[in-house]
Amino acid sequence: MMEANDAPQLSWDELDDDSSSPRHETAERLLRLVLLLTGNTCTRKEVFAQLGSHYKIDENDEEEASNARYLANQLFGNDIAFLEEIGYEIEKTRSSIDRRIYHYHIAPGSGPGTQFLFRHEEVEALIVVYALFTDPSKYASISGHQIHPSQPPRHPFSEEVLALIERFVEMLPVEQRHMFDQSVRKPYIYFNMAPVTDYLPHRTIINTLADIIASNQSVSFHYTSSRGKKHPTFHQRVDPYYIIHLDGHFYLIGYSYKMNCFFEFRIDRILADTLKPGSEPIDRTRQQRPIAFSYWADEDLAHSGLSQRWLRQSIEQEEEYADEYGRLRRRFLIRAYAYSEWRILQQLRKYASKVELVEPRHLREQMRDDLQRTLKRYL
Repeated sequence: MMEANDAPQLSWDELDDDSSSPRHETAERLLRLVLLLTGNTCTRKEVFAQLGSHYKIDENDEEEASNARYLANQLFGNDIAFLEEIGYEIEKTRSSIDRRIYHYHIAPGSGPGTQFLFRHEEVEALIVVYALFTDPSKYASISGHQIHPSQPPRHPFSEEVLALIERFVEMLPVEQRHMFDQSVRKPYIYFNMAPVTDYLPHRTIINTLADIIASNQSVSFHYTSSRGKKHPTFHQRVDPYYIIHLDGHFYLIGYSYKMNCFFEFRIDRILADTLKPGSEPIDRTRQQRPIAFSYWADEDLAHSGLSQRWLRQSIEQEEEYADEYGRLRRRFLIRAYAYSEWRILQQLRKYASKVELVEPRHLREQMRDDLQRTLKRYL
């Protein structure tokens, strides 16, 4: 089969605007060829069978050596070269029956590049999103004079997010591409969204759980405690509801039939090879019940704004008290709601002596016991 790229070329300036002019015929032929090869994989002969009139081929002319067939082969070769030149990726594969015959197909998503006309503020937003997922040290200069954040653990979706943004950047005008490149290569503001643990190796677990949740199935797995993998606990049935990122970790929020309660399962503690979908459907009628608790907060905390970590909260009372130096200060009694007792204690511990947990009583006692154990370490 003939391959050629030297067919006579026509200048657009030489063509008139008549619908039957070579200019319009060429445009229509190329458009039809793109549509055909986008949705199908065709040999040259199959293309001519579909677009014979556009390549000036008589359906009854099967003679490869004929002048019309020769010119059509020349024209087809030029058309393929032109489509590749303007950005289409043409996949060419040899026939397993006749190695002289090629199959042609336009790769999905390929084609002429499109420029995005973003506003200045939108490019800045793109830079911020990029900074959320990129490694701060990626573009750092090798110098001991500038301090950079340490390399963070990998976010499980960072590679896909960064690749998508980079595709957008390729289609920006030159000036905006330069602006983006300068900003990411000279980073002085870091918004990294990386978790505190490397979750990239656990991406498969996240994807598997997402599929199971979508199919409305329960799940079983072995789960390790903070003591490590030597003491895994088998959860025969968990109703998984969603995955969330909290305080640098990814958690599966699910109802454990073993513990008879909702629980936050850290994704990196689920043993991947034990994760299996169950046959029982998820109980969609079950609701996670909020836990009500109250705590005193020093006026400094209250003035800076109540914690946004709680589901809802309100100030119920305020009073004066004398601190350890005898100075009068004010504090506020806050009523709040959350889903996790463990997270309530974890957050209030961060405020140290500026808060006092009042109720529920069993959480207050747990907080007291934890603080006493901590104090003994420093005595």
